[in-house]
Parts: sequence; structure tokens; C-alpha cells
Amino acid sequence: MYESEGDGSQSDCFLVKMAEEIIVILRASGFQVEMSHNVVDEVYIQDAVKLDKGADAVLVRWNSEDSTKKGDNFASAISTVQVTYSKAAVEEEVTYFVKLMPYRENKQPSGFDLMTFNKEGRFYTELLPLLNVELSAIGLKTLRIPQCFNSAWKKGHNQVVLEDLQPKGFRMYDRKKGLDKNHAALVMEELARLHAASQLLQRKLNQKGLSDKFEFLTWQWFNYSEKMRKDYNSLITGSLMTTACLAEGVGDHGAAEWFKDIAPKAMVTVENLISRSSKFDVVCHGDCSVNNVMFRYSEEGVLVEVILFDLQVCCKSSLGLDLNYFLFSSLDEPEHSL
Repeated sequence: MYESEGDGSQSDCFLVKMAEEIIVILRASGFQVEMSHNVVDEVYIQDAVKLDKGADAVLVRWNSEDSTKKGDNFASAISTVQVTYSKAAVEEEVTYFVKLMPYRENKQPSGFDLMTFNKEGRFYTELLPLLNVELSAIGLKTLRIPQCFNSAWKKGHNQVVLEDLQPKGFRMYDRKKGLDKNHAALVMEELARLHAASQLLQRKLNQKGLSDKFEFLTWQWFNYSEKMRKDYNSLITGSLMTTACLAEGVGDHGAAEWFKDIAPKAMVTVENLISRSSKFDVVCHGDCSVNNVMFRYSEEGVLVEVILFDLQVCCKSSLGLDLNYFLFSSLDEPEHSL
């Protein structure tokens, strides 16, 4: 075990060693820490301009720059694309965010990258439009999820073009802080609208379930491929054992024993939690946390609206999956007792 007692330098050394050990576990499980990406393809930008601005809109020029850096905690690379287009002989400008398929150290996407990227692309192009139709039919606003400007999703697609939310005033919350009850309530309200829309669509499909029509909702790290299952078993088990070392290092022997005990059975536990339960089945966001929401405020600083994004691990499961994950991961400590 690492010793953590003593001055700050010893404590820092302990944390560095722990970080190094986590990276070793990630690499051993096939998850490469370093990430690169392909460049933005003009074909996707042309498609986006016509979907966004009309069939008569013509792309004039564009340029892109990377919007992600180390430490941002994003699974994909993101580029900001500044576009000039012409419509009715008038040039105008617009900005898009483009999510790019990541490539790891072997210059190939991992199995997890392929699964999550295709999940999100198909959610935006195949499922989201139908969910919004259901809400519009009963007089409700469409889901507060970024507009996607991919006309379709096909095998081999590796870029998702999304609207730039910053001109509308949306901004990220400080992910180092937990949400207060007002922010949390707004997120839960939007989650509820996503869940309810999926129930409405399910009724329309009758005997054919959502997961039958949208197979990608069933894709998980434990069933996408045998290699991915083995990799993530190593990742989860190794991470929990590393956490046990961290607990030991700060003197919490009870917590350390708990992590050691759960580590060998963690994968099966998570698999059982994610598995569908028909009574409460909905389309879940799957990764709803403070990292994956943006908020808009009035000029007076009053909270107005939320946007949910990063639907990379969307799935059909119990709504409790979204609620538990969000409540335990994203609330400020004092709000846990409310």
C-alpha cells in the first residue's frame, strides 16, 4: 500500500502514483488514454447547411478549430466550424459543433468508441425526430436537446454536426460543483419529458417494441462484443481495486474492504442494474450528469432553461437508471438530504 501520511509532497506523490496506476489499468483494458481524431469533412458541412438553412443554401467557405483539450473529460473530439453560406445571393454566417470519431494510439477507434458514436448518431437521426413528433402532437415543446444536422446515419459515418448553443446563451455549469435544487429540478423535468415521449412512441408502435425498432438502444459494453466485455470487466475490477488502494492510503480501511469485496462481482452487478425491467422501461439518457447539461439564464441571472446533450450511451431501461445516476453524481452535498 502507498503511504499518504506526512507533508504535502508525500501526499502529491501518492496521488501521482495512483493516477499512473489508473492509466496502466486503462491501457491494459484496451482503452487508450491518448486521443486523436479525423479532420472535419466538407461533405458533412454541406449537408448541414442545406438541412439548417434550406435546400437553396450554398456553402461558400468554412474553417474549423479544435474545441477540446486535455482535461475536458469528453469521450469525443469536438471542432467548432465557422461557416459562410449564400442564400438568395446574400452571404451569411453560422457556427456548428462537429463531434468527431476519436482514434486511439493504434489510430483506430476502440469498440467502445464505435458503439457510443453510432448510438448517438442514430439517436439524433432516427429516434429523436419521432420523439419530438409525439410531443408536438399533444401541444408540447420538442425535447431540449441540440439540433442535429446530419440528414441520415450510415455505417462508416464518423462525424455528428450539431447546432452551436452558445449564441442562444447556453453555458456549462462548473462540473467541480454539485447542482443546487433549482438546477437539478430543471434537469429532472427534462429527463421526465424524454421518458414520457418514449412511452408515447412505444404505444404507437404497439407490439413492436422500441428496442426492436431501434436496436442500438440494446447495445451495451457487456453485449456489444466479447472483447469489449472482457476489457470492461478488467477496467471496472481494476478501477475498484485502485479505489480500495486510495481508501487504504487515507486510512479508511472499512471502505477499502468494501471495494475489494465488490470488485470481482461488479460487472455482473452493473449488468443487472442496466438490464431492462418492462414495467418502467423508457428511453434513458444513460449518462445524465452535470457534465452533460447546459443552462441558459436571463439577463438578471435567473435560471431559464436546460439542454441535455451527449446521448452516447442512451438505452432502453428503467427510468430509475437515469434518476439514480443523476441524483448521486450531480447534486451538491446539502441537496442530498432534501
